[in-house]
Amino acid sequence: RQNDYLEIGDLDDALKRRQTDPSSPVPALIVLDLDNFRRANSLAGHRGGDEVLKGVSSRLSTVAGSSRVYRVDGDEFALIVHGLSGRALTTFAARCAEAIQHDELIAGSLIHVSGSVGCAAWTAGQTGNELMELAEEALRRDKADRRGSDPSPSSVLL
Repeated sequence: RQNDYLEIGDLDDALKRRQTDPSSPVPALIVLDLDNFRRANSLAGHRGGDEVLKGVSSRLSTVAGSSRVYRVDGDEFALIVHGLSGRALTTFAARCAEAIQHDELIAGSLIHVSGSVGCAAWTAGQTGNELMELAEEALRRDKADRRGSDPSPSSVLL
């Protein structure tokens, strides 16, 4: 089941599994937000915007493998991953950001799709809300770092 909306309960469930079984892989959260999606929507209309979102979802699902892809908001996606932290987590998050980059011809308009990314690995005692806040903060830093620069993904922040 891909692209259910992410709820804090989903994160809390992943964290509870780790807390009850310390040998299970550490959960982490990756969040991605499409850059300038409103512009794409205005150029191609809501149907065109929906096509962009479906394409992004498909590409993320391919990269995600067994990790589940969630919608967070209109143009924001998330993945709960297990067993990744540090460099491995940031590398995987950057791969997710690269996967959503593409040019798409929709309703006669060429739309460049790119996104910002943030991630955070769970540490003992954190709640789902706290993990989400850390990943969202990393996402905001990435978006701010990329504003006015080349639309390729910048470094992913922990």
